[in-house]
Amino acid sequence: GHLAGYCRERGLLYTSVSDWIYGNPERSVLYARAREERAEVLADEIVSISDEATVVTKYEGEEVRLVLDATAVARNRLRVDARKWAASKLKPKKYGDKVTQEHTGAGGGPITLAALDLKNMSDGELAQMHALLSKASGQ
Repeated sequence: GHLAGYCRERGLLYTSVSDWIYGNPERSVLYARAREERAEVLADEIVSISDEATVVTKYEGEEVRLVLDATAVARNRLRVDARKWAASKLKPKKYGDKVTQEHTGAGGGPITLAALDLKNMSDGELAQMHALLSKASGQ
C-alpha cells in the first residue's frame, strides 16, 4: 500500500510505523480518514485518466490522419486499473468489487421467519400468501 512505500523511502520499518499509528485511537481515526480521502483522490484521477486522449499523427502517402496512440491507451488502462485496485483496498465499501445486499427485520434486527402451519390455513389465506410470495420474487 501507500504506507509501505512511505516507510521504504524513509528507511522505516512498516510494522513499527503501523504499531505507532494503531497504538493510539486518535492517530488510527486520522489515518483511516486519510486512507478514505486518498481513495477519493484516486477515483478523481481515474476519471481524469479516462478522459485523456493521446493522439499521434499517421502519414499515409500525402494523407495525414490523427489516431489514438495504442501504447498510451494501454498504459492508461493500466494506470486506471492500478488506481481502482488501490481505491478498493483503501475504501472497500465504496470502491470494492463485492456488492452485497442486506436485508433486516424489525428495528434493524435479523429477519425472523415464523413457522407456518399450512394445514390449518384457509384457501383464502393460502391464495393471499401465494400472491405475496409471487410479488416478492418478482413474478
